Amino acid sequence: MTDERVNYSILDGIATIELADGGSNLLSPLMIGSVNAALDRAEKEADAVILTGAGNVFSAGFDLKVMKAGPVPTFKMLMGGFATVTRLVKLPMPLIVASNGHTVAAGVFLLLAGDYRFGTDGDFKIVLNEVEIGMTMPYTALVIAKYRLTSQAFEQVINQSVVYSPIDSKDAGFLDKVVSVDSLLDEAQLKAKTLAELNSDAFRRTKLRARRSLIRSIRWAVAKDFVDLLKQGVGQALRKR
Repeated sequence: MTDERVNYSILDGIATIELADGGSNLLSPLMIGSVNAALDRAEKEADAVILTGAGNVFSAGFDLKVMKAGPVPTFKMLMGGFATVTRLVKLPMPLIVASNGHTVAAGVFLLLAGDYRFGTDGDFKIVLNEVEIGMTMPYTALVIAKYRLTSQAFEQVINQSVVYSPIDSKDAGFLDKVVSVDSLLDEAQLKAKTLAELNSDAFRRTKLRARRSLIRSIRWAVAKDFVDLLKQGVGQALRKR
């Protein structure tokens, strides 16, 4: 399956979902819809999922053009993105995220949702830059970052917009392993195959049990972000439609 923003393929029971919008793999409403359509298919036919990107950017986050278009499209995009991250956190089969390059803002949310996370060795940056560009960090981002990152890195990441290289980001908690560009997908495929050989029912139940408090916290955070967006004028804009 290939559409304008996502390439989907399956090999030996491993589904690969590649973000491929021809640019920075932005989480636009269309990209979010395409990712969810790919996940729908993967949940029906795959034993494990690899999420990666085309080019040298895994994802640069939400589409700022949509944010500039007004509160209603911004609201729909953000809530759709948060729902997708929640889905990835709860995905019943193993999720391997293979970050092929720069990972910025909401792209980091996707990365942190993985069961196993690869990064690519090179001059790439991993950063939550919301504060730097004048945005208050969403509750959903805080919850996911808190779950994955070390306590020291958490403060630097969420409130100081510190930029990490792939090598440094491993110690911070962003990544499990850093590999070369040429070996990234092979390594991801091998890891996906290894995890897919586990008992699928036991994996699913244990994953949900281990992440129960995280999932509850994400639901709370999404609700808080929903209310915040309404307070920021979205509610009035929606009522006028």
